[in-house]
Amino acid sequence: GGNVAFNVMAPIGWKDVEAGATVSGPLGGSISGRIQDDETAFRDPVVGAALGWHEGNWHWNIGTLLNIPVGFWERGNLANIGFNRWAVDLTGAVTYLDMKTGLELSGAAGFTFNGENSDTDYKTGTEFHLEAAAVQNLSKSFGIGINGYYYDQVTGDSGEGARLGSFEGRVAAIGPIVNWNFEVGKIPVST
Repeated sequence: GGNVAFNVMAPIGWKDVEAGATVSGPLGGSISGRIQDDETAFRDPVVGAALGWHEGNWHWNIGTLLNIPVGFWERGNLANIGFNRWAVDLTGAVTYLDMKTGLELSGAAGFTFNGENSDTDYKTGTEFHLEAAAVQNLSKSFGIGINGYYYDQVTGDSGEGARLGSFEGRVAAIGPIVNWNFEVGKIPVST
């Protein structure tokens, strides 16, 4: 009774990285430095599959994504677009959508399991992610609301390249959302 979906993403990205520092001494002298790098390149492709179900206003699915490390990555490059490592993400999601009122409540949670970057001997730890959104659809093509996410690296980085130790990242965010759906020819587009 479910629906199956397959996807392939082959992104092209642009990244601009810039950093600077000035160190001042006690006698008034200083040393400054700046580094900069930018790239426009093919990123790692991602393939995936999902299985979803629907009942009334409720919709839920489970899915997986696989990062294939063939995108642009070069040792010493500050603006690498690719990860240069395999990664597998497992996610479960649920949505409540009332077509009469336009109310949409969605949430997804999952884990990303990372492989090691063999060029740097660095392995990013396992990552937990949680995303949620509350949207009021004002029409079939326009909606506004609020969304947010929480990210927590549940195991530390490892390998000989992890010179700062078993670093664990964590971040949370919340903000407004505007959805606009339209068609280009007969192809649906969501922004």
